[in-house]
Amino acid sequence: MLDEEQAAALAGADSARLPAGGVFGGFGVRLARAVAPMLPAIVASHLWSRAVRTRLAAASVIIATANGQAIALGALRHLGLLRRPVLAIAMGALLRSPTGWQERSIGWALRACRLVSLSKEESRTLSRWLGVRVEYLPFGVDVDFWTPGVGDPELRRTLGLSDGYVIAIGNDRHRDYRTLVAAWRPEFPTLAIITTLPLPQLPPNVRKIAGNWGDRLLSDAQVRSLIRDAAFAIVPLQATIQPSGQSAALQAMSCAKAVILSDIDGLWDRDMICDGVNCRLVTVGDANALAFAAAQLAGDVELGGRIGVAARKTVLAAFSARRMADELLALIEGEGRHG
Repeated sequence: MLDEEQAAALAGADSARLPAGGVFGGFGVRLARAVAPMLPAIVASHLWSRAVRTRLAAASVIIATANGQAIALGALRHLGLLRRPVLAIAMGALLRSPTGWQERSIGWALRACRLVSLSKEESRTLSRWLGVRVEYLPFGVDVDFWTPGVGDPELRRTLGLSDGYVIAIGNDRHRDYRTLVAAWRPEFPTLAIITTLPLPQLPPNVRKIAGNWGDRLLSDAQVRSLIRDAAFAIVPLQATIQPSGQSAALQAMSCAKAVILSDIDGLWDRDMICDGVNCRLVTVGDANALAFAAAQLAGDVELGGRIGVAARKTVLAAFSARRMADELLALIEGEGRHG
């Protein structure tokens, strides 16, 4: 989803976004489940309502920010029931183990959309699968909010965190906290894992802090404060082609923190994210490699500082919300001209 800066940049663009809510009949639910498990029945109810059809028809471009939306809109375009161009931001459109029917039907629907991905590798993989060009849209964070600085000492005291702690944060299904906990040695500093996901049994120097953006258990300002005061950050991930961990990694990098990041296939831009320069990349699922990188940063403050400074420069140059908004706006305008 777009943040406030991106939304402001797109304000006035001649596009339509789908509303939420609604119920759709039993046949439609069965059809949606057959086509793709992630296709919300809620989308189809709105697509078939007269009010929404009118709104869609009035738009120059329709933006789909979820896979279910893209699949439903693409199907309507194939059926001739929707003539407006659809710009779809694909995030995890490739299912882990799709049935033959799911693979064919999802591909059929998505080919009717102009697709963009937040990862270069996912863009290439989708292009090969679908046989169509999939654009790469660099993801961006608000570099004027996620900045270096000093955190709130009262928050740190409230959470019982001493100086020199390390932070890991995130709730998506590809987080690999099991490997992270297995890698954390007794001599390491306190590790604060901010998540609502279940964790394995924790050693004494690992703390779980409940944090979830959707439920506002911690505000963005509080998360920023915790990142600022951390020695460095870790984003442990399971193998995936999706650009998982993007937000957490880029927010910490924008705060000039060194980040240890799992080297997943979906790493969003290997031309810009470089091991030992602006981050530390470690083999997926390798607790020993993760422990080595953590020991390296914990024992060499100057190294972490150099990586953090380079990380901030990288985000400013390539992964700001402003750049993302500008490139997305260019794609929207291009679709409007050619749609």
